[in-house]
Amino acid sequence: MSHEETSRASAHTTDGLIESYLRLLSHGVTPTVVRLCKTASCSRASFYRRFDSLEAVKEAALAKNTCLAECRHIARNAGHIPLETATDLIVQFFEERTDAVAILLRSALRDEYLERQVGVLKPMFAILISRALDMTPIQLDFIAELLARNRMEMVRLWVERGQAIGLGQINKLWENVVEEALWNPVAFQSPLLGGPYPRTKTERHLYDYPWLDYLGLLEAKSPEKADPSENTDA
Repeated sequence: MSHEETSRASAHTTDGLIESYLRLLSHGVTPTVVRLCKTASCSRASFYRRFDSLEAVKEAALAKNTCLAECRHIARNAGHIPLETATDLIVQFFEERTDAVAILLRSALRDEYLERQVGVLKPMFAILISRALDMTPIQLDFIAELLARNRMEMVRLWVERGQAIGLGQINKLWENVVEEALWNPVAFQSPLLGGPYPRTKTERHLYDYPWLDYLGLLEAKSPEKADPSENTDA
């Protein structure tokens, strides 16, 4: 067997072990090395040539289904890639992995998987938004976090409801109805629409949001001193 054939066979076994890990999760069975090897039809020696532990298989399954590469691509090309193309790439990622994503979201790994996805989506959204809108760091942090978590909530609902409607349709509906004020300025930064344009400064200042003071994130604004000449008391 040539080196290339050996490499392909090894990759096939590795993928088989990851798929077997997900298959066990889908049946509510706790994965073990013995169960994995039996499901993937490989020996323990073959398993340990590829993974140091069961935890390593879990990490591989999570990494394979986290859109890190797509988010990096979008972030590195944020000045040139149209917004619609960027969001379509993320939708395509999940649609191509519907089964695996569904298994992870229905398993005990759900929260860990969601947090990983949010962790890679958030900086990508921050870069896209900052193309068009000049925000304070804390504003941008809040908005990017909200966008990332909303996207993962959409994916979760899409999975739970049996993909009755396309994820792309849900995404476009959400952008057009809920996030229009954010995405329209970003979309027009595309060279296809004559951009890039100067960034638009957000109209509201950070201290205009009373709920931030409630969270204790800001010092209270100092009230302006009253003008004694305006005192009408007798």
